[in-house]
Order: sequence, then C-alpha cells, then structure tokens
Amino acid sequence: MTSKYKQLFYNRQAIEFKGSKINESYPAFDQKLFLNLVYDKQWEQIDTKQCTIHVSLKIHIALNKSYLESLDILLHTNKGLSFNYTNFIFPEYVSFYGLDYFDEFMQALKQFTRNSSSEFAIRQFMLKNQGKTMQQLYEWTKDKDFHVRRLTSEGCRPILPWSFRLQQFVKDPTPVIPILELLNQDPQLYVQRSVSNNLNDISRNHPDLVIQLCREWSKINNGSTKFIKKRAVRTILKQGNQEALQILGVGTKEQVRVSNLKIHEKIIRIGNQFSFSFDIEDISNKENANQQYLNQNSKQKQKNNLVNNQSINEDFCQKKQNNEDKNILRIEYKIYYLKKNGKHSPKVFMIHYNYYLKNKISTLQGRQKVEQAIGKINYPGIDYLSIIVNGVEKAKEEFYLHEQEQ
Repeated sequence: MTSKYKQLFYNRQAIEFKGSKINESYPAFDQKLFLNLVYDKQWEQIDTKQCTIHVSLKIHIALNKSYLESLDILLHTNKGLSFNYTNFIFPEYVSFYGLDYFDEFMQALKQFTRNSSSEFAIRQFMLKNQGKTMQQLYEWTKDKDFHVRRLTSEGCRPILPWSFRLQQFVKDPTPVIPILELLNQDPQLYVQRSVSNNLNDISRNHPDLVIQLCREWSKINNGSTKFIKKRAVRTILKQGNQEALQILGVGTKEQVRVSNLKIHEKIIRIGNQFSFSFDIEDISNKENANQQYLNQNSKQKQKNNLVNNQSINEDFCQKKQNNEDKNILRIEYKIYYLKKNGKHSPKVFMIHYNYYLKNKISTLQGRQKVEQAIGKINYPGIDYLSIIVNGVEKAKEEFYLHEQEQ
C-alpha cells in the first residue's frame, strides 16, 4: 500500500474515532493513552500494512486485559461499526493474540470480516493448522453472509497481495479447489472476484489445472461462472495462452495483419498521455475458401444423387458461422518500459476483449498515460509499444520517453 492509503485509512480522525468506540464498549479504556501510544516515534516511518499491526498492538496495551476479555470488548465495539478498511485492526489483533484459541479465533474472525476482512489474519492460523482451518473455510462457503463466503476464498489465496504467500498452496493448490467449486455460481460480485483472483493466483504456477477447471465449468450456464472464468485466466491470456483463448470463445492464432502502427505525439513525457492508432486487416481470404467449399460440394452432388440439398445448405451456413467466429478478436497492447537496470519490463493493457472484425480492414485507436507513482517508476529513454491480437504480437514501434516537466 502507498502512503495515500495510510492517510485515507489511518488519519488522526479515524484513529480517534476507533478509540472513542472502544471507550463506549469499555469506559475504562484510556483514549489519551491509546493516542499517545499510537503516535510514537515510529508512526511517520511505517507503511499502511504496518499501521494495522501497530494500532492493534497499542489497543492491547491500552486495554490492559487478558486476550479473551479484550476480545469480548472488541467484538462489542465491532457491532457498532460499518464496513471500513480501518477496521482491519480488529482481525489483526486476533492474529497476534488468539492463535492458541482456535474456536474463539474463528468466531471472532467471522464477525470481524463483516465490517472489514479477516483475509490476512486467518492466514496466520493457516500456517499453524492448515487442515482444521481449511475445514472451517469449507463450512463457511454455505454462510448466508457474502462477506464470510468471500473470506473462504480470499483466506486461502496462494498469492495474496500485501501478505505472505501460502507456499503449500503455491506448490500444490488442490486443497483449495473444493472451496472454489462451491463458490463458482455465487451471485455476489464480491465473492466472484475473490474466486477469480484465487484461480488467477493458481494459474501462475499451474496453468493447466486452471484451464482444465475452466473447461469443466464451461458446461455451467451461469453468468457468475462465466464472469469468474473470464477473470481467472487473465494472466495466462496476457502470456498468449491459446487454450485459454479457446475457453473464452475467442479462438486461436488468427489470419490478421496489423499495420500502420503510429504514435501521434512527437514528444512524450513522463506524467503525460499519448495516443496511438493502427490498422487491423483480415487476410484469411474467406470468399475464396467459401467458393472452394461450394465447388467441392457441387462435385459431390453429381457423384451421389442422394445428397440432400438442405444438408448442403446447413453445412455451408455452419461453415460461414465458423468463419465469422474466427473474426472475434482479443486485442491488447503492450508497453515495454525502460527500467533502472537498463532492461525493459513489459505491461499489457486491453483495447478490445471480444472485437468483431466486420470489415476487411479497420482502424483502431488507443491512449496511455505514463504515470509516475510509488512502485511504478518510469525512466527516460527508449520504450516500445506493440499490438497483440489473440495472444500474438503483430506490430511493434519504439518511442522516446522524456523527463517529466518541472
């Protein structure tokens, strides 16, 4: 997380509010002491994730009670709160002091996740007792609260951002699959995104497993499942995985040509936006192929009078439909950004997810802002822009990225 999230979630007003709510549940809670503990010499140096841990530890000191007594106070406090990311301090508290109390730990995380998320905290217990924790998550997939159902997927993600990896699932994700299968038709978008993110994590090391699972789920005629499948393979799609393209109905390497790739701005600076355009052309010669197909059927008809004219027409219509399907294209662009070490780091962006190439040739356009941010630093020098069609790089152009204007 960047400093802007720290300012958003852990500003003084938010911390004071949490202190006042704890005080309402436990009047002996010393709010002044709590604030002094939070805003110590370390506060300005720590990042957002560390803030969550920091505030949780200071709550424990200010409460000056046993873990179970403190937990009752915080659970009572949580009932009066609405969903807010600052509330992450409560499940974080449980992960520090509750690992020896499995039942109390799980029930507390279930309550806390409704007003924030217990996705980080539950991973601590996953390290200590994977089997028992996974069984609990499995049971929660049937919970009425979609926040709890989402936790069952998010809590066992192999590669969860802002948290440590669950190496056992990075290596072998099969224990995770039964949970995802129970959620693959969940009506809540919040849950669907988590399931697709979990599968996307798995695809980084086990693409064949995710492809196989998505093929099986293709038999399910459900909008939620379709959404999950689409997002589950997004990383391997960017890698040009042709099987993933087939699952989504896009097809394989198409007979198209990309030409006239142009970057419109003469000077492109860090922090500014640039635009580009290119032509995409169908070079499959469909008309000739269709004519050849008709000629072959005409000769067959002369040889065999039993051939049914209706069958020929149906076959031709199916052939025409298949040719039209081949014109459904996934069009992306990739920028090779120059890094500090002199090498280029590619980043893929979407132009059209399912583009139907109606005409023989079409002109498409795109825009890109070269942002400068924490964790996303750009350097002046030669960068490259390429156009990707159905996972295949079709055209590439270089441009010079200038220093940001002062």
